[in-house]
Amino acid sequence: MTNQISIPTPGSQISLREEFDDWALLFNPDTGKAVGLTPTGVTIWKSLNEGKDLNGIIATIQDEYENLPEDLTEDVKNFCDQIVRLGYAQAG
Repeated sequence: MTNQISIPTPGSQISLREEFDDWALLFNPDTGKAVGLTPTGVTIWKSLNEGKDLNGIIATIQDEYENLPEDLTEDVKNFCDQIVRLGYAQAG
């Protein structure tokens, strides 16, 4: 079984507003909606903006955080699916 996932493209109109303790908000000015991101979510979002693939995203997370879950790939996939579903990114 392969762990390949479709990497979404962040919406160009979406802005990342970084808050305290590495948490952040994604804001869509077209809809006026915002969603909160954990520090790991911020890392994934920035990686997507840099055009990283799944392996690049996972490597970045592994470099920045300790005590990662065994199902890190699934967590990244779930994050990507959610931001697409909420309209902050386009399916890849």
